[in-house]
Amino acid sequence: MTAPSKKILLLGDSHAHVFKLVERSMSKLMISHCIVTGSSAQGAVNPHSKTNALAIFKDKLDKYANSHTHCMTMLGEVDCGYVIWFRKTKYNDSIRSQLKRSLNNYFEFLKKEVENYFEPNHILICCVVPPTIRDNTDKRFLKGARTQVTASQSERSKLTEAYNYYLKKLCTKRGYKFVNTYENLIDQVTRLPKISLLNSNPYDHHLDASKTYKYWRSSLLENL
Repeated sequence: MTAPSKKILLLGDSHAHVFKLVERSMSKLMISHCIVTGSSAQGAVNPHSKTNALAIFKDKLDKYANSHTHCMTMLGEVDCGYVIWFRKTKYNDSIRSQLKRSLNNYFEFLKKEVENYFEPNHILICCVVPPTIRDNTDKRFLKGARTQVTASQSERSKLTEAYNYYLKKLCTKRGYKFVNTYENLIDQVTRLPKISLLNSNPYDHHLDASKTYKYWRSSLLENL
């Protein structure tokens, strides 16, 4: 059997599970998945975060980076979909300051940790996926702290688009590759996720991986 020509170490939150389908559809690609559910970009440099993501990601980099050709990260949805809105309500922490902090923390992690093992042009950054929880969703059936978010889907979408705008700019500045599928995932009129791509479970905030992986695959191939 021919060895895969590209080996990617993937560090991300639960949305990164979509790349398991991407990997299965590509014979010359291997993806090692390090997924920490609930990990945020704001917490990426925090050794005391509840998810312990920093320590977990550092451990995977130390153990496996040398056997991989690329590193890919997928973070930010937790920030745009929950953390920023929660902190705005509980601590009166402004959206603007949190947006800046989240991006700064994300890129501090990339510079201090990931760049120790990979050249910038071998670092891939995934865009943040659009928010899927609708305004009329019965929050009693949502999981975890998302029940406390009062921001509308439109507000969360606008924040996500702003986040991706700055994410792309920072990637260009640092020389990272930006794996961007956002426009394929949203309705161009409403700027909300395409209904056809939503999870069959209305209380699941992940898009349907079986319907979206082809977009991620296409964007990934453009950047490899």
